[in-house]
Amino acid sequence: MYKKLFKKILIFTLLVALSSLIISLAAGEFIVKHIMPQETYGLARAVGINIFEKSPVISYTLRKNVKDYLHIAFTREFTHYLSTNSQGTRGQDFTVEKPPGTFRILFLGDSMTFGWGVEDNQTYPALVEKYLNAALLKTSSVYNKVETINAGFTDGQTLDSYYLWYKTTGHNFQPDLVVVDLFPYNDLSDMFYSNWEDVDKNGYPEKIISKTHQVDDGYLISIQKTNWKFEIPVLRDSHLFILFANALEKGAPRIVESIKKSVGIEQVKEEFSVKEATDCVYLLEKKYCPEKLWSYFDKSELMLSGIKQLSADYKQDLLVTIMASPDQAVPLSEKSNRPALLKTIEPQKHYRDFLNSEKINFLDLLPALSGDKSQNNFYERDGHMKNHGTMTVAKEITSFLIRENPSFFSPTVNLDLVK
Repeated sequence: MYKKLFKKILIFTLLVALSSLIISLAAGEFIVKHIMPQETYGLARAVGINIFEKSPVISYTLRKNVKDYLHIAFTREFTHYLSTNSQGTRGQDFTVEKPPGTFRILFLGDSMTFGWGVEDNQTYPALVEKYLNAALLKTSSVYNKVETINAGFTDGQTLDSYYLWYKTTGHNFQPDLVVVDLFPYNDLSDMFYSNWEDVDKNGYPEKIISKTHQVDDGYLISIQKTNWKFEIPVLRDSHLFILFANALEKGAPRIVESIKKSVGIEQVKEEFSVKEATDCVYLLEKKYCPEKLWSYFDKSELMLSGIKQLSADYKQDLLVTIMASPDQAVPLSEKSNRPALLKTIEPQKHYRDFLNSEKINFLDLLPALSGDKSQNNFYERDGHMKNHGTMTVAKEITSFLIRENPSFFSPTVNLDLVK
């Protein structure tokens, strides 16, 4: 009799304890989800952009004919719509053959050029088109229209893929001018993860494969499955679990390593940390640079020289813009000796010196992006440009091109009044 009673009490106690645990976990999940929402697997898929496809020559490219895709920022700082055209570039459609009387500009670059964080008509290539058309002299007998092509992301994400995409595809669009956006930090660290499978006799890549990412169902995902939390079914969609796992990464890294092994994630030792890469690029001293990363300065210069040679072969003018990061621009705007610093700050000085030595036209965007209200140019956490930033860049490029081509464009146009 006592055994049966004890058994019933034990079962009842376990059920109460289990129910309490379930209720506590459910309550915790509800609280975390609504007060401290985490980046769950489902949410990551929702905010990831499903617009990529495989490329036969570079790591990835953009899908063609994407219409009004809703892009939600991981940081929740913005939402916007994006579209691609029949050529797989962002923005309005265009013909491969350039229409008569058209001054065509091809923009090569990464997410900054693509316009991560702004609408199609707010990317700086789209704004340059609008501004230049407003400044185009009606008396010109050469051009009656300016057309820009935004190949950001279509051409991959760094200088080697820009070079190869321009060589195999971009030059066929017959641009009068090619603008390469050089973003020193990304264009060095990202190129480190490119594998040149085929190389020509001059040392230039003929096929590029990413060591770290691949296209899967339209998403660009990590090959190494670096986010181990997303590899655990059911739990990967729990806000409470993700919060716990994030704390575990900081407080018990050895336990995390054991979990990674149990779910079959290969342990990949990074060649250098994010801090090492940042210090290297911004200080440009060998003592701060991992040896392997330092060599990519030479590689970046090789790619810029290669693009210069291609543009000369195709009889297409070249301009290199040197992009600035918010980590540089915002603090610099507060310095009283900003004009003097602009002459010496790295890595801009390094690339200005190189481009001058190669006789390549360039435009350093740091002075403009570090001017008054520089904090309005970038999203605080995401780091990409807001519409104010893309307008700042577009006005700088437009003003430069007006100065370079006074017979085509009016120097008196007020870009602030262009609508």
